[in-house]
Amino acid sequence: MDAANQFDPASYAEDTLAHVVWVRCESMQTALPVTDILVRDANLTLVILDMRLNLRREWSRTPPTFWYRLQRAVEIGDLALVVLTAEPCIPSAQLRFSLTRSYDLAALRNERDHLLAQCDPDLQRQRRCHVAG
Repeated sequence: MDAANQFDPASYAEDTLAHVVWVRCESMQTALPVTDILVRDANLTLVILDMRLNLRREWSRTPPTFWYRLQRAVEIGDLALVVLTAEPCIPSAQLRFSLTRSYDLAALRNERDHLLAQCDPDLQRQRRCHVAG
């Protein structure tokens, strides 16, 4: 889910995108209901909602109940939902990681794999997930 219409598929190799379904949205108002539909699709195993470039005022209007409803939908299926944000904003997040490393413009000359290898995720929250079964 591209909540700000910023994904650049041309920057990835074609074989990398072979199994990617890219949903391009102009705003959070569109992206959230579509995400709700996608997490309920039994054919998907991973849904990524990228909200990094959306304005705070856009996602701060989302009621916490929406996020808890998404969490419940994810728990009953065999799906992982990853939400990328510029700051913590998902109250029901089971795991919360922070990537705090910054790069200068010269880093853009490096290969994507090299930059990913330098990421140092910091686990900020881990909640136990209780799945009824």
